[in-house]
Amino acid sequence: MQAKKWLLGGVMSWKRKQVSKERPLAPMGFVWVQRRCALKAPLVPWLIRSEYLDESKHECLDEKPEFTKRQRLATKEEEEEEEPPVKAVEASSSSFPAVYAPPKELVSKSGVFWKEALRDPPSELIFCEDEVVRFVYDKYPKAQRHLLGLAPPGSPLRAIDSVVDLRPTNLEALRIFHEKCKACADHLNRIDSKVRTFRIGYHAEPSMNGLHCHIISDDFDAPALKVKKHYVSFATDFFVPSDLIESLLEATPKNDADNATKFREALYQRSLIAKSKLEGLKCFHCKERFKTFPSLKKHLPCTAVGVEKNKTATSPPPT
Repeated sequence: MQAKKWLLGGVMSWKRKQVSKERPLAPMGFVWVQRRCALKAPLVPWLIRSEYLDESKHECLDEKPEFTKRQRLATKEEEEEEEPPVKAVEASSSSFPAVYAPPKELVSKSGVFWKEALRDPPSELIFCEDEVVRFVYDKYPKAQRHLLGLAPPGSPLRAIDSVVDLRPTNLEALRIFHEKCKACADHLNRIDSKVRTFRIGYHAEPSMNGLHCHIISDDFDAPALKVKKHYVSFATDFFVPSDLIESLLEATPKNDADNATKFREALYQRSLIAKSKLEGLKCFHCKERFKTFPSLKKHLPCTAVGVEKNKTATSPPPT
């Protein structure tokens, strides 16, 4: 037995010398092998030359060595580079429903405070949604067409409570959000029998939590428009258009520590100006003044469809 081992060792040593004469020796490396004499023994590292790592010639090679940490990181970086770039969201009409059909009866969720109702609206109120915006029917519409644009889960605007909490860093996501809202208004005109003019924007002093953009037709003809406050919040300067919000954010310096305060002050000043201009009730279309809100509400459907209203002697002249 000892003679066989000595003879085998001599032959292997002679072969290595012959290989070294023909070409330089290959670099050395660790390989996990298992001894034949102890098949149940754990794997142990053996320092051998890479020229002897051929599985077909050496049965002692149990399994291939795993990738090192550096090799795994390099492979991961290559996979990330090969990923296709994220495509910009296109505002196409194919994602919108073909019918504007708000639900007639709704069951209010128990235990939900009314200020937080826009966080998780009922499924029957949803008009359509995608990764950019979720459109829902206004539960109490103030016009014949009235939708709300909400930030869906996963949106960078989801954590914003209201329009006054917007920052210049939200401007890029807000522009895409507004493009979708404008595309929705155009779609409503395409599927409707009447061509309507829509107002897209926010209340300067929002009453509900959660960023929500109003897409509302300017006819203001709806049963839920009951009091003067409802009309004033949409038909006067208390309603801030979406384009003006973008302009105010552009004018706010990004590096300013008080940028949030300046943006809020701009919205507050607009509210003060709107209050100073608010003198009685005025028709949004023909600018005719009215003493009471019921008389104004009766007048609004006539001007919205282009029908001229017969003026009464008691109505003050338009300005």
